[in-house]
Amino acid sequence: MSEDDNEGVFGPPPPTGNAMRISQQMLGQGNLEYKPTENTLRGWAESDAAVKDILERDGLATVNPWTNEVVGAYTVHPLASCRIGDDPATSALDDRHELRNHPGIFVTDSSAVPCGLTVNPALTISALAERAMPGIVAAASERGVRVRYGAPAPGSAASARRPAERTAA
Repeated sequence: MSEDDNEGVFGPPPPTGNAMRISQQMLGQGNLEYKPTENTLRGWAESDAAVKDILERDGLATVNPWTNEVVGAYTVHPLASCRIGDDPATSALDDRHELRNHPGIFVTDSSAVPCGLTVNPALTISALAERAMPGIVAAASERGVRVRYGAPAPGSAASARRPAERTAA
């Protein structure tokens, strides 16, 4: 596990929305200043090395070094870096979101989305994560982990939320 030092700082919003367009291909540059500390760079390097080891050892991908050819450019919806799919040659995850040949490792974030989308991916990511839950629960149960699937109804005695108290008018 790795954690950065949270050193990013957002500036004022650009006059044209959430980013300044710097090309016709929708490449944008936002007002985010991010100068990684040595600790953050070390954490990134350790995480990258671990992921590279798994992907290359298992023949899933060849990992190339990061590049900063377009300094300050970013994508707001990174997707499909650990995609689900039927074909092991083109997807790291099976249909239950479990990492192939690594039982018990499940991925349910944006990296599991199988391809780039033309819309904000928030609902797709949520739907895929919800779809994965029965498989994760089943895998945990198969490994002897007691799991109770489901959540208490809002306002119930088991819920962390308390019903709003009514006040007399």
